[in-house]
Amino acid sequence: MTTNAERVKRHKGRMKEAGFRRLDVWVSPELFTLIQQECKPWECYARTVERLLMGRRPSRRVTGK
Repeated sequence: MTTNAERVKRHKGRMKEAGFRRLDVWVSPELFTLIQQECKPWECYARTVERLLMGRRPSRRVTGK
């Protein structure tokens, strides 16, 4: 059995290999409220921002175990 830390490490590695970049940002309370209002029940905040900025929801399918 693997630990959560091991699974997260593998996931980060696969995302990086697929060309994704990690981005941490600070946003104003007003912007955070707007993102929350636009967020669909099945979306995380990152997906909401992608949808709003890109006009679509890009695939995050990353292959590998």
